[in-house]
Amino acid sequence: MGYKDYLNQGVYIRFTTDKGVREIIGKLVEYDSPMLFVSSKGRLIPVNKNDILKFREAYGEVKS
Repeated sequence: MGYKDYLNQGVYIRFTTDKGVREIIGKLVEYDSPMLFVSSKGRLIPVNKNDILKFREAYGEVKS
């Protein structure tokens, strides 16, 4: 299953940044590089595919 299969669904993502490792729960809104997520707080977060450590479907309902 690729990233495209999770488009507009709730996901959990763990990724690296310049400041360290970050985890978010949100919705995947764009799967091209960079991938774009809307966090549960409503922020738009770009993530490079190379920085992803863990990616899976979120449990329960994700509102954004």
